[in-house]
Amino acid sequence: MKAVGRNHRVSAKPKAVWRVVSLMAASLLAGCQWLSQPDWMPDHWPWQDEEVQPDPVAVARQQNIDALIAKGNLAFTKDRLSVPANDNALMYYREVLKMDPGNQEAERGLIHVSKRFRKLARIAHDNGNGAQARKYLAQAESVSGADDPANQKLRRRLQSTPSGQNQRALDGSLQEQYKIKKKLFEESPAAKQNLWGGQNP
Repeated sequence: MKAVGRNHRVSAKPKAVWRVVSLMAASLLAGCQWLSQPDWMPDHWPWQDEEVQPDPVAVARQQNIDALIAKGNLAFTKDRLSVPANDNALMYYREVLKMDPGNQEAERGLIHVSKRFRKLARIAHDNGNGAQARKYLAQAESVSGADDPANQKLRRRLQSTPSGQNQRALDGSLQEQYKIKKKLFEESPAAKQNLWGGQNP
């Protein structure tokens, strides 16, 4: 009798343990449903989500912007700043800013265009073409504004110095160099011999 009872208690223990484990597992699973989702856990696990496809409209828009920037940069390198009317740097950069206000590449492009117009204005002024210099300055002002300090500085320079002053200074310097070399040539018998093949004229 004792042996039977002992065997019965031994065989009952695994069943009791199994019931306790099952109840604990069920309780844990039920409790997990009521727990709030932690902050670090995403709303959906990545492996459960379908791959997010990019918005085709946004992709096409960005491609268009990139193409306009590339065309603007090319036009700038070829000095097509504002002409021809349908293929110039100014047009392309402004078109980008209509599509994407505040686009940094387009804004940098406009800054370069304005700088280039100012440089052309200085060259024209130095070469004695005051009217062309004023035209280039007006174009620079149309890009970066008349209140741009660089434009104001250039306007003061154009108004305070006569056009062609630097060109006249260069011409005077060249004439002075010519006179010096001519005098040295006339005073050097060796130079005359080389010129006339060893014979005096």
